Amino acid sequence: AEPFPIIQQVIANQLTYRGELPAIGTIIEQVLGNIGAAVQENISGSLIEANMRMAGDVRIYDFGPAIWFWIGSSVVSMFLAATLWKVKLRE
Repeated sequence: AEPFPIIQQVIANQLTYRGELPAIGTIIEQVLGNIGAAVQENISGSLIEANMRMAGDVRIYDFGPAIWFWIGSSVVSMFLAATLWKVKLRE
């Protein structure tokens, strides 16, 4: 195992970000992607935890509500995008 793997990864990440500085759009995309991933983790975690039950000393997780939430979200997103299909930008 390599010594200090977390510090090595932090340094590698910083060098990667520094190399991308001129590409500000890429940085913004990464930041928004990370925010989206954090929100998704919190929502999924809450839904899964709320539907967890105990059978003796064993935890039983029900992923159904989280799955249906994300399927529903993607359908809503598709319909919202479809409403903008023929919208033109103002000049």
